[in-house]
Amino acid sequence: MRKKTNVIFYAVCLCLVLSCKQNSAVKEGSSVTDKATKPVFSDTTHIDYLRFLLTNDKKVNPYWEAKLKTVGVEMFPQNNTEIILDNYWSLNEKTQVLIIKVNSGNSSDSYLITSNNNTDFMAMLHISHKYKRNLNNDFYSYREYEIMGGNRVELTVREFFTEEKIETIKKEKWYVRYDGMIEREDYHLVRDNLYKDTLESLYFKCLDKSQKTSSTVRYLDVVYSEDFGLEGIKKMSEVIDEQSFRHVMEDTFADKNHIYKFNLMIDGGTLEIIE
Repeated sequence: MRKKTNVIFYAVCLCLVLSCKQNSAVKEGSSVTDKATKPVFSDTTHIDYLRFLLTNDKKVNPYWEAKLKTVGVEMFPQNNTEIILDNYWSLNEKTQVLIIKVNSGNSSDSYLITSNNNTDFMAMLHISHKYKRNLNNDFYSYREYEIMGGNRVELTVREFFTEEKIETIKKEKWYVRYDGMIEREDYHLVRDNLYKDTLESLYFKCLDKSQKTSSTVRYLDVVYSEDFGLEGIKKMSEVIDEQSFRHVMEDTFADKNHIYKFNLMIDGGTLEIIE
């Protein structure tokens, strides 16, 4: 009888030991799962941290809020604004593309932003703007976008003039370069930094560096001269001879009619006739 009692006692003890080990294993497994679902970021300047904030309905921290403002995103007080990561993809091993939507009261804006090496913003394109239509306003404008092939964007710009009761539609095509810069696709190079669009208008290409963390490509479409009357400007297509236009040296260009100087400025520059 004593032997039978001892056997039962040892069996109960063995069951208790096995049960404790199983409970311990479950707790360890739970802690691993908790860590996996609650990522800890040692580097809050990495683009993944911004993605985490936006996809989890969290407020953008001051670092990324300043970055977004600097690149040209119109930010409102976050208490009254919804900021959403609408889309994200990698264009190549260095360049990432984000589409951020900012909803604030009556308006909704979407921005395509490129990032280099997961930290620095390279360029921004305002791809969508919508707000509640008020027919009492003299002018109403909105734009829509479509992403094609991962690095191309087609914008449709609509303008409504109340007095004339007409709506005009403009289409623009943009593409994201390998280095993250964004350029108009429907501009093609004529020669020596002179470009032309599908309507045969001429443009001079330069870089807007007024934003601290990014540069934006700009296409100038006017030429300055004291001989052009009160305003002092004319459309490039009315002045420049594209067949003879050439880069002469440094900031100097010329065609068969004039000599031009490009005046570099932080927001791009100006092209003026000097002779």
